Amino acid sequence: MEMTESPDGEPFAAPVAGARIVREHPGLSDYLALYRAVGEPLQWDQRLGMSHGALRHLLGDNATYVHVLRANDRAVGLCEFVGVGEAEVELTNFGLISEFQGKRLGPYLLDHSLRINLVAGSVPCLAAHRHQRSSWRAIDISARWLQAIFAAHRKLSGLTIR
Repeated sequence: MEMTESPDGEPFAAPVAGARIVREHPGLSDYLALYRAVGEPLQWDQRLGMSHGALRHLLGDNATYVHVLRANDRAVGLCEFVGVGEAEVELTNFGLISEFQGKRLGPYLLDHSLRINLVAGSVPCLAAHRHQRSSWRAIDISARWLQAIFAAHRKLSGLTIR
């Protein structure tokens, strides 16, 4: 999927009190704790297989944006893009910890993050990847979730599937 322009309408408002999204530059231990909390049920493994040095380098790269969803200052979700400012940017990791799912926080996080990347001049290219130990069921759930979130936008004229 490719998005070439910002969604129509106003950005989604925080659906629950105390929710906010911040682009962060997390340290290795904070990042891995959130990555595991979000990704363990989906069997995410890509970042876990990286050396700490390579992961630190990736997280420190100006073209890597990590948007963290916080609920009352607790990190509960992440939306990570690689390649921001380049010809294409890839959404590499996106999700919420299980206890915060079903509260409209996913659309809020994705909407906010996509708008920031479009302001930065990037065209998000969204792809579902099967990591080494991921199940195909996890990929199906992730793909359906992304489709549902995009369907929540009031206008999809900027979204194409390729």
